[in-house]
This record gives sequence, structure tokens and C-alpha cells, in this order.
Amino acid sequence: MKKLGFTLAETLIVIAIIGIIASIVTPMLFGTTNNAENIAKWKKSYADISQAWRLASLDHGGTLNGVFTAEGNSSELDNTFGNLLLEKMNYIKKGPSSATETTDNPCWHEVGEYFTLNGTEINSNFSVQYTAILSNGAYVRIGAVRNRCVDGSADCQLVYFGVDVNGSKKPNMQGKDIFYCGGRPNGIVKVHGWNSDPSAPGTYSCLEDSTSTSANLGQHCSKLALYCDDIDYTTGTCKAE
Repeated sequence: MKKLGFTLAETLIVIAIIGIIASIVTPMLFGTTNNAENIAKWKKSYADISQAWRLASLDHGGTLNGVFTAEGNSSELDNTFGNLLLEKMNYIKKGPSSATETTDNPCWHEVGEYFTLNGTEINSNFSVQYTAILSNGAYVRIGAVRNRCVDGSADCQLVYFGVDVNGSKKPNMQGKDIFYCGGRPNGIVKVHGWNSDPSAPGTYSCLEDSTSTSANLGQHCSKLALYCDDIDYTTGTCKAE
């Protein structure tokens, strides 16, 4: 009686096919998981920053308007606002106030090593801005916009916060693991894109195939990420479950 079975060649071919399929599917699965994880981390980071900023405002009578005398978006103002925030948060280390990114400042990415949502390198030098590594491993960058809102508007922004929720781990990309928000004088923190309609596709400039060369591309994903468990970057909307 002749026994039926696979030859060695046939077995190797099947294994090769399985390997090819796995190499295609696995990155897609991990990419989806990482996006969802990073968005969850961003929601937690946003909540932590919001609480810290609110507590800081309460320490100063409910407003941070004009608390510091430094003018404009100077490094001195970056540092004072940065210290104010970190007093209310858990952190591992702070970056030097006047450092070169390539040698002394491991608390944020070097020039050209972080990107907009469509993969364009960001060449802005933030070495003199206030940076820190939080206890959860996230990088935070704090940049002062002004020390006082002259008109007293509650929506006037004093300072902005950039957060890479997974630190040095890739993709180091705005809208995927780097998100932004800003502190108002009254202790409120609002994410970038806060005044956009969350139901309107593309209103957040959260499209990875965008041809935009703006260094801000992907920052408005920060608001969308608060509404979504995951983002569909081809439409700029929440990904369907």
C-alpha cells in the first residue's frame, strides 16, 4: 500500500508561504496595537498635565496670568513654567536649560530624529527649551508663549506642552506618539485642535498622506486622540471597531 504525504520540497514551500504572510500581517497587527496603546498613554498624560496645571493655578489664587516677570517665549520663561508644572508631577530627570541636543539633552529628540505625521523630519532646534523625562518614561517639552494674557481671555495660551508618550521608542511622530496641549491662565489645559469639529473628517490635519510640509502636521491629532480608541490616519477620523 502506497503511503500518501508531503515531500520535503512541498513542506518547505508551505513554510515559506506562511513566513511571507506572517511578515506582512505581523507589522500591521503590531502597528495597530501600538497606535491604540500610545493613544491610551496620551489620554493619561493629558489628564496628569491637566491636574498639575490646575493645582499650580490654585497655588497662585486661581490664575497663572503674569505670575512670572520674564517677557516673551524666552528660555527663562520656559524654565519657570516648566518647574512650576513638574513640582506637581513625578519625573525622573530634567534637561539642562541651555544644552546642545546632541550631547547634553537626552530628554527630547535630536534634530531630524522626530517627524510630522507624513514622515517629514522636524528640523527645529528645541535644545534650549525646558525638557524632562517623566516617571512613566514619557518625554515632555515645555515652551512658553507669553507670561501674561493682556486681554484676560480664558482661551489665551501661556505655555504649550509637547509629549512623546513612549520616550525614545519609535515612531517619534506627531499624531502617533507625540501629542500637544497648551496651558491657559485659569488652570485649564486644552489640546491642539480643541476648536475643531470631531465629527468632520480631516478637520484636525490628521492625515498621514498629506502633502503638507508644515512642521505642525499631526499636532491636531492630539484632540482626535481623546475621542478615539484608535485613529484612521487615511481619513483623519476614529477607526471603526
